[in-house]
Amino acid sequence: MPLPSDTDYAAAVQNPANCFADRELRTATVELMGPALPIPKARSGNFATVYKLSCNGASWAVRCFTRPVHPDQRLRYDEISTALSSASIPYFVGFRYLEQGIRVGGAWHPIVKMDWVQGEPLDVYIAHHLHDQGALLALCRAWVEMSAVLARHGIAHGDLQHGNVLVVRGELKLVDYDGMFVPKLAGRGSHESGHRNYQHPKRTESTFGSSLDHFSEWVIFVSLLALAATPRLWSAYRGGDDCLLLRRADFDSPDQSAVLAELCAIGDSKARAAATLFRALVQLPPDEVPPLNASLVSGSTSVPVAHAGALPGWIAGHLPPESKPREPAGSVPLGAASWILGYLDSAPLPAEFQQSVSRERGLLVVTIVALLSAWLVAPSTAIVFMALLSVAAPLAHVSYWYLLYRRTGESRLVTNAAAALDRAAADERRLARAVKEASNRLAELSKSHAQEARSLELSRSKIEASMQAAIAPLKSQLQQKIEAVKARQKSIDQREAAERHTVTMRHSPGISVAQSNIAHIQQQEGLATSAEVRRLQRECVERALRMVSILQVSVNRTHPLHLLRSAGITTLLEADPRRVLRVRGVGEKTNAAIQHHRIQVEAQAMRSAPQTLDPAQYVRISAPFVSRRVTANQEHSRLIAARDEELQRIMINCESERADVAAVLSQAELDFSTAEKRVRTAYGTRLADCGVRLARAAANRVKVESVAESVLADARKAHFSTEFVRQRMLRDFDRLKCLRFKAYVCRIFRAA
Repeated sequence: MPLPSDTDYAAAVQNPANCFADRELRTATVELMGPALPIPKARSGNFATVYKLSCNGASWAVRCFTRPVHPDQRLRYDEISTALSSASIPYFVGFRYLEQGIRVGGAWHPIVKMDWVQGEPLDVYIAHHLHDQGALLALCRAWVEMSAVLARHGIAHGDLQHGNVLVVRGELKLVDYDGMFVPKLAGRGSHESGHRNYQHPKRTESTFGSSLDHFSEWVIFVSLLALAATPRLWSAYRGGDDCLLLRRADFDSPDQSAVLAELCAIGDSKARAAATLFRALVQLPPDEVPPLNASLVSGSTSVPVAHAGALPGWIAGHLPPESKPREPAGSVPLGAASWILGYLDSAPLPAEFQQSVSRERGLLVVTIVALLSAWLVAPSTAIVFMALLSVAAPLAHVSYWYLLYRRTGESRLVTNAAAALDRAAADERRLARAVKEASNRLAELSKSHAQEARSLELSRSKIEASMQAAIAPLKSQLQQKIEAVKARQKSIDQREAAERHTVTMRHSPGISVAQSNIAHIQQQEGLATSAEVRRLQRECVERALRMVSILQVSVNRTHPLHLLRSAGITTLLEADPRRVLRVRGVGEKTNAAIQHHRIQVEAQAMRSAPQTLDPAQYVRISAPFVSRRVTANQEHSRLIAARDEELQRIMINCESERADVAAVLSQAELDFSTAEKRVRTAYGTRLADCGVRLARAAANRVKVESVAESVLADARKAHFSTEFVRQRMLRDFDRLKCLRFKAYVCRIFRAA
């Protein structure tokens, strides 16, 4: 059954009492466009149209489906409702799936009844708080916390995007649960692919699990961090135009993406690190994209002992020997706290060095006093010596301070952190090269296999061309024979037509004369029959007229009928108009009355008179014509039989010739088929061998490229893990700026 249109839904919801089965909705009122336009206000989405209905202070969002509902949708909604109810997650709103939801045109259709949430969509909220860095960072923290809660319960929304995320007084709410995953739905497929500007480019219907939201969580997280650091990106990359910052094209080609390139070079270290990680994880398969709050790699939360090269053995086993990272000196699993959340906070820097600098300060004061005293008492001849001493003394102090600094624990901390960071950078570069090599290797394999396939296809094409070239003369010969047969058949048809025409024309005059004789006899017989019928009718009329006396005519008494009787006119038969008028004393009126009466009698007699002859009369009348008709019919039949006999003889002769021609054609086709089969057999072995080589090459290509793709995927995962650790180490290393030698020297001078 087709679903109603938006217009049908709008017409139905204007009368909730008649269209809804739910008791609360039946008593509710629908939100209208406004006083000037009193029609239901609709909010259209990809799969449904939403109407707001209110009653007694409560409001609901009614989702009316505009695309076909899957058969298991109710089961899915039941499982989702059960999972959300048991988890008590604050990011979702109450809802019910109503199979018998809304009646449109006499038919019931399903709806989803949800609690109404009054908030701003994510893109609208960002636009309103674009220059409020604190609000955007708070939203970013709330986003990471929400992702952690969903991951902890094994739940995925399935379509995280600006339209399905509402900000309600600074808190996040999710709507539209059609594509949601809960643990009870494991093993099923996805009915939708989500918004293309927020989903992994390789997501399919089989991508349906607890990791379903990981990619879109990263998309929104990176966009929020970047906008908090650089609000101008919103207008520069048309934020709010069906996206926040990133689009599907950026996911398809991350290395060619202008927005990703700018985000990876942005001034804010947090946004830059997140964008760098995101560009690396785009290369991962959809189900292997890590969550925002995951401990993605094994390593230490302390920079000095952390090592960026700590990789799972199953990844390192796929890497080239020169690309395998060194094993870390020690590794400690990450704690339960999310590094992402910590990364959003401004961590306090170490306040001061632990060791005192009073000795360095005292020595510096003594040196300055000694130099000033020496300059006062030194003779003019010692100016050069004093200048050299004034230069050497600071250098000596700096060298002495550097030696003291290197003995401090803070110096060792900075040195170890720098060394670990260098090792992480080296491992990242090495793994980046491994990714590039694996990618190049896959491209080379694909190119090599494509060339091999093209070569085999070319060989097969050449063999087929040679085979067709060998068959072509056979086809040409067959075509020539077919054309000759067609010409012979045409000649036979033309000769047959000419002979038939000649025979027909020769017999036509005699047949025409015989047909004319038959028609003439039939005409004469018909005339004789008609004459006899008319005679019988005339006798019947005369008899009727003779039986009516002239005195029986109904006329006025003044008419002198007795004069007619005296003149010898006693019956109507004798009352001829001219004879009546010759009687003296009889006028026109009397004659007219008599003739009128006579006509009536004649008409009545004609109605009772015979219209046809009886059999005996017909036999008597047609007897003179029977022998003539039989003779004429026999002559006509003889002429027709003679003509048909000649035509039959012509047809038999021509059919015999056609059979001979058909036999020639059949033999030609048989000869061609035999010759073609012989040629195809000769080339078939080569074609079959070529086909086997093609199939073997295709199977080998699938096998080799599958291994290469696996190696590339593993290399990308290793690179992402290393990049994740390196960015974390960079963040921690930034906190050690106040423990460097420059800060140590500044501390001495501040103390002095």
